[in-house]
Amino acid sequence: MIAALVAGEGHTVMCAHSIANAHQMIAMRRPNLLLLDLHLPDGHGLSLLEDSDALSDTVLVLMTGQASLETSTKALRLGAADYLVKPINPQHLRGLLARLIAPSQLRAELDDVEAQWRETGCFGRLMGRSPGMQRVYRQISRVAATAVSALHPRRKRNRQGTGGPGGA
Repeated sequence: MIAALVAGEGHTVMCAHSIANAHQMIAMRRPNLLLLDLHLPDGHGLSLLEDSDALSDTVLVLMTGQASLETSTKALRLGAADYLVKPINPQHLRGLLARLIAPSQLRAELDDVEAQWRETGCFGRLMGRSPGMQRVYRQISRVAATAVSALHPRRKRNRQGTGGPGGA
């Protein structure tokens, strides 16, 4: 069911039914997203993560029918982007697929922007070769490489139309 739903969202799907089979598939083609069940016939799903280089550009989502605080904490420490509890809610999975961008895709886009910056002095729509602008470009590159979303709350305006103390 999960494979059909993911394929229905336009993604290529490969299914492994064991840790050994997953190792073989990952060696042939590194996935952008790994939906990893914690309980597999030949062991614990987290053992697949022991070779961190093989999955360095892969977004990890752990799934289990036996959720616990210990496994969810361990999943987050291992860099999991999310933790799904079975039975999987199809709407939740669709939302997850829509918001996850593979880190490798982000890095490739950033590499293109940085190459343009070095050749032309332009960073996207930003232009400037001064040392100050070069520092700004480097800071943008460092933040963009983390693939982390940020929320910047807007201050409400007070009655006078300023963002003063009364408008928080």
